[in-house]
Amino acid sequence: MHLTIVAVPVIALLAILAAVRPTWYLKNKWLTTGLAALAVVSTAVTNSTGEALMVLKGASEENPGIYADHALYAKGVIISAGALLGLFLLQHFLAIKTGRMHMIIQVLLVIVAIISTVATGYEGAALVWR
Repeated sequence: MHLTIVAVPVIALLAILAAVRPTWYLKNKWLTTGLAALAVVSTAVTNSTGEALMVLKGASEENPGIYADHALYAKGVIISAGALLGLFLLQHFLAIKTGRMHMIIQVLLVIVAIISTVATGYEGAALVWR
């Protein structure tokens, strides 16, 4: 869980750096792509663990009850992290040139990733104290 909380914002910051300084990305594309993959894997594991815990607490994916908001935000984290990884893979392996639209999409995904991570953490903390 804690790896996701650190990895997603780190990859988000690296995505902003890659969008603003494409030459930096060209020198560090393995690092950026590898960390994005790590973020996606850790998010998937965390999400799976959370769903299993939700079932142990008497809820289900069909009827999450008080865990609904937390589960929804967690899906946002995995989708945005996966989309960032997809952009990096396209850029990395297909050598797609980055343009203004690519930068805009990347920054929007970063914003979604950070907001989703913060919202998921907030909802998780709120669930602990209920």
